[in-house]
Amino acid sequence: MTFPYEKEVNDMMARINGLQHQLEIISDKLRYGETMPASNDEFTDGRAASLKIMLSDLGINLILIDLLVNVGTGNKTKVRAHERYYSNATDYLRLALATIFQFRLENMVTNILAQFDKSAAANLGYTKKVETLYDILAQDYVVLKERRERNFKVLMVLPYIRNSLHNNGYHKHEPLSITIYNVQFNFRKNEQVLCAGWKHILIAIEATLNIVEKMLNSPKVKAIPPGQVPTYFVSERLARD
Repeated sequence: MTFPYEKEVNDMMARINGLQHQLEIISDKLRYGETMPASNDEFTDGRAASLKIMLSDLGINLILIDLLVNVGTGNKTKVRAHERYYSNATDYLRLALATIFQFRLENMVTNILAQFDKSAAANLGYTKKVETLYDILAQDYVVLKERRERNFKVLMVLPYIRNSLHNNGYHKHEPLSITIYNVQFNFRKNEQVLCAGWKHILIAIEATLNIVEKMLNSPKVKAIPPGQVPTYFVSERLARD
């Protein structure tokens, strides 16, 4: 069996490693005092929790991609499954990463926004939430005021990819066209989304993290004491109880 992304795997894994390094730098600079605990329930600050869990999500993808490569090169596996399952598994991972990463980001945005506007955090959809939070943070932070419109477009790429999964791969929202790191993303209403490959998703995550880092470094967010941003949206206990 041939690994379906054999020619791209080195670039994929290098990009994922780069994203992990980027998250570690962001987390270390913010100094929330959190290390990676054994359970998500042990986090005390929602900002640190989101960053560390994103880091873990990327690590899981590295492990599973490595496993699929080994299977594809003929190494033995204890799992007996149809060859097609392994072929489809990489697409499953790709879309799962886009979905779960966006889920982590939405939780972080909600938890931070609640520090400034509880009603908005509780009642708005993600698009309005992130726009509201961004504008609140930009009031006294010129870094966010610059390129606001472009940054907001970047923040919509992953949600648009995620939302297309609800519509059999088609885009049903307002059109969006943006070039990120010389890679084109086009979302045309009622047309199939053709910008959700591994390279597109990893580039979208990297660009998103660059903006998230600026938001976390804004004076208003940095002024929130450690432990004050709740972690309950990311708690494993919610899924168990």
